Amino acid sequence: MPLIAFLGLEWEEGVLDYHKQKNRRFSSTPSYQDITRPVYSRSKGRWRNYQPHIESALEILEPYVARFGYRENP
Repeated sequence: MPLIAFLGLEWEEGVLDYHKQKNRRFSSTPSYQDITRPVYSRSKGRWRNYQPHIESALEILEPYVARFGYRENP
């Protein structure tokens, strides 16, 4: 289930363009660089690098993977 739906909110196209907001005030926190960039997706599937180390936990995690829709599309 996407976070937006979990929170009971309606989907808006602007969600993916949050980093382009013109009325954003400057933030001096270390996260400012992160909030000015698009949604980070370069790590998708990187968990496979650790699969041999988490193999025993995958069966335990399977119900959560299914429930929260964490399946990757082939």
